[in-house]
Amino acid sequence: MSTSLAIVVSPDAHLVNEAGKYEWSPTRVKQAWENARAELRVVLYYAERLVLMVGVPGAGKSTWLAANGEQGAVYFDATLTGDRARAEFVTLARSMGKPVEVVWLDTPVAVCVARNAGRTPDRQVPEDIVRSMADRLSRFPPHVREGFTRVTRVTTPSTATGQ
Repeated sequence: MSTSLAIVVSPDAHLVNEAGKYEWSPTRVKQAWENARAELRVVLYYAERLVLMVGVPGAGKSTWLAANGEQGAVYFDATLTGDRARAEFVTLARSMGKPVEVVWLDTPVAVCVARNAGRTPDRQVPEDIVRSMADRLSRFPPHVREGFTRVTRVTTPSTATGQ
């Protein structure tokens, strides 16, 4: 096991402005993803493996990661609701000789919508987008046939409200 701590890379981290406020715009999102991909290429070099955190906004990805992240891994914390979105990360990890895993937060859409509504206004995702992402993920759930060494499905009961 590596002596380094788990590293988290997230496009969201690149959307926080100088004042510490989450600032969303199409241009900033595009740049945030470019920055996160570049960061991932650097830190993955030193890691044992890549773990993709998959789930819709409000699923509990960041919360799960804070409690369960392991040393030696790089975690990419993003929605990644479709197989095409995940494929680039499988390709990257393989090109670096690293195994890639998935932790899929399978949370009922009603729970995600409720959690999202409880976020500060600058962090809320429009409800129709949350529902659209949930639909996409239900049609394209992560599977080992995508090239993952392991898919861990974490289910949340429909009665859960807090993260």
